[in-house]
Amino acid sequence: MKKTLALALLLSLPMLGQAQDGEKNSGLIKSVSGAVSGAVQSGKDIIKGVKQGWDEGRQGGTSLDDAVIIHDRKFKDYVEIRIFSVNLDAGVYTVNIGIKNKTDRIVRLTNLMEQKNLQLLDQDKYVAYSGSVDNDITVPKSAAIKYTFYFPSSALVSAAKTLRLYEEDIPLN
Repeated sequence: MKKTLALALLLSLPMLGQAQDGEKNSGLIKSVSGAVSGAVQSGKDIIKGVKQGWDEGRQGGTSLDDAVIIHDRKFKDYVEIRIFSVNLDAGVYTVNIGIKNKTDRIVRLTNLMEQKNLQLLDQDKYVAYSGSVDNDITVPKSAAIKYTFYFPSSALVSAAKTLRLYEEDIPLN
């Protein structure tokens, strides 16, 4: 993207010398602005396409360990989530959960670093995002694991009430 931007600016340099009056400058500004805007938009579209392709590839392909790949609300078909405890200490909420695999296949919860996939909500619906979570959590077949999430309390205005996982609300009490 930096190369595209640099190229757009270099291509516009000869026009800078030719611009004599306000009308030409205005046209030049619009031209350069449009080129840069298009380059930025294309870059964003490329990144979005790469991410979408990555996610689709992970879901569609078989993982090396033959795990079920979870990335959305369908997690409830494969695992049960149990809240063990919620503690507030030194400005950090610690949420200890159990993840029980209901299947005879390995289950992998993916993309947990994406903000829409993991949130802690307070009573007033303010949201805190975990800054220290593994992107993926793997649960062995027909087994359960304990896992701890950490959320900054400074993002909330009242007591934590709900853990939101893949846009599904799990009460903390």
